[in-house]
Amino acid sequence: MTARNKTHTDRWLDAGAYAPHWAERATALWALFERAERIAGQAYTVSEIGCGAEAPFAALAANDPTLTVQKYDIKAWDAETVECDLNAGTYSVKPADIAILSGVLEYVNDVEQVLQTVIANHRFLLLSYAYMPLETLETDAAIMGRDANGDGQVSWEPDEGGLRVAKDHMELMLKGEGLD
Repeated sequence: MTARNKTHTDRWLDAGAYAPHWAERATALWALFERAERIAGQAYTVSEIGCGAEAPFAALAANDPTLTVQKYDIKAWDAETVECDLNAGTYSVKPADIAILSGVLEYVNDVEQVLQTVIANHRFLLLSYAYMPLETLETDAAIMGRDANGDGQVSWEPDEGGLRVAKDHMELMLKGEGLD
């Protein structure tokens, strides 16, 4: 499904746009993998796709000699980050054991195409996906401009019907890729 993208690309080129607490998602995703799939002592190659300025998974994996992380982002933050614009349609990711997309798919125009590319090159997929209704006419900037929680963070809680549609749609996309 191709959707209109209201991402403000310039926002993601600024290191200040990345909140340090987002690293918690990388930690949570990795904990799921460790509990369910990881084989102790086995080496893994990891693609951190959409790593951002902080590259939270690469930081998490830095002290684990069994993990080799390749970072991908819209900007080459350092010599180890491969520039990769998921909305340009002309990108590639090297084959690896695990792909991590944490807080990324929400900003992608063609989620199905990106998932096809990622799945074709990885054995495991760890992702987070925050749903925002397409009916919403607000842009990222308008939503971020609100201070709903009083702490600079905005909570978005769609009604149960909207949340259910998002969950069903994501399940259908993953099922279409053979991930039951």
